[in-house]
Amino acid sequence: DLVDIRLPIKRIWQPDVTLYNYADTRLEEKREVLATVYHNGTVFWKPMSIFKSTCQIDIRRFPYDSQKCSMKFGSWTYDSSKVNLRFYRDIQKFDLNSYVKSNEWSIVGNSASRNTEKYDCCPEIYVDLKFHIQLERRGGFYNYILILPCVLLSCLTCILFWLPPESPSKLVLGMNIFTSFFVLLLLLYKNMPSNAEHIPRIGAYYCLNMGMIATSTFLCTIVVHIYFRGAGPMPTILRRVFLEFLAPFFLYGTTYKYISTTCC
Repeated sequence: DLVDIRLPIKRIWQPDVTLYNYADTRLEEKREVLATVYHNGTVFWKPMSIFKSTCQIDIRRFPYDSQKCSMKFGSWTYDSSKVNLRFYRDIQKFDLNSYVKSNEWSIVGNSASRNTEKYDCCPEIYVDLKFHIQLERRGGFYNYILILPCVLLSCLTCILFWLPPESPSKLVLGMNIFTSFFVLLLLLYKNMPSNAEHIPRIGAYYCLNMGMIATSTFLCTIVVHIYFRGAGPMPTILRRVFLEFLAPFFLYGTTYKYISTTCC
């Protein structure tokens, strides 16, 4: 006896079940595959599909962040009285038996729920299936290209403040560290989505170090200029800024001694 047959899906009616938070540029999301039709009227269709959905991500803890995303499936035009969606074999989660592990992400949890919703456009009630997945980024690769160089450059930044300000090598070391942090910032930018709502904390730390090094280099330039200028009267602007304006803030008292000479 004939129990089942294989037919092209185009010859069989199929509900317009689609991904609501669809974010793919392709028009078709399913591949052509035959459907199995059984003698009792059951139709089993398991197409090969690739889905790309929207997800609100938070990268403030990059590269040790975790993301929670959801995928909402439902009929676009048929209400619950015509198409009643249910879970296959009552499995309310993703089937990960054939899942291939990713080198960048690991799945730490997944679940699913069946919801009924009434939209403003229509009086009918629609059924949808919503799948939730929680991903955690594997930070092993970023430990060597972002974290370890950051630690080493931070140590060099501390050494930068130990050098005497009149030393020209302090300027060279400061500019080299500044350039290195800028390169790390570019590497961080290449691994970040361009439309992220927040900036990662490690990126803010890079900018903070660059600001400190830039300020130190600017002040060091002034000190080196004064040091190699040699003995001479202090410029009027510097005298007013440091000895008159800033002196009270640092509790520094200045005593002026005027010497008058008379020439015969």
